[in-house]
Amino acid sequence: MPNYDLARMKWGGVLLGAAALYKVDEIPIIHLNAGDFHVSLETAALWAFRVATVVFIFLLIRSISSGVRHGRELDQMIAREKAMKRGEDRFRD
Repeated sequence: MPNYDLARMKWGGVLLGAAALYKVDEIPIIHLNAGDFHVSLETAALWAFRVATVVFIFLLIRSISSGVRHGRELDQMIAREKAMKRGEDRFRD
């Protein structure tokens, strides 16, 4: 059974990180200068940093949720082994 709380936490963290990095009054990445499109190096670097930060936050939350899931599986395996040692039948496959 999937854990929907962890999924919500993961996507909520990504959205929160993206919202924290985004400013409404930011300079647009493409500037129009005498009919030529060019990208400001400073703006491109800022956006690259923001994207990298959002990806980092996403991967960090994903690794935490994965660790929690593996911890629960390990707890279930330990409980199953203890129950089998006691002779309980509900954990037998």
